[in-house]
Amino acid sequence: MAQTVADHPALGALWDTAKNPDSPSAVATTSYKASWWACPRGHSFQRSPRALLRDPACPQCKVTGGTASLADKRPDFCDRLDRAY
Repeated sequence: MAQTVADHPALGALWDTAKNPDSPSAVATTSYKASWWACPRGHSFQRSPRALLRDPACPQCKVTGGTASLADKRPDFCDRLDRAY
């Protein structure tokens, strides 16, 4: 079992090095202290490593499905829009 965030493949991939003052190798996977994480779509959020292991989903992606863009959700519809507006 991985002891630190750096040792855990799923946690290490989400670790936000720009926002966290600590190194991922200094933070235990069982820690309750909130850290910054970045999902693959670039959303930043705070959660403890322990909580992230139970629920790894990004809060913003849960609500919007990752994006609120009509072009991403319905590209077929956007092709029909008049570009003169």
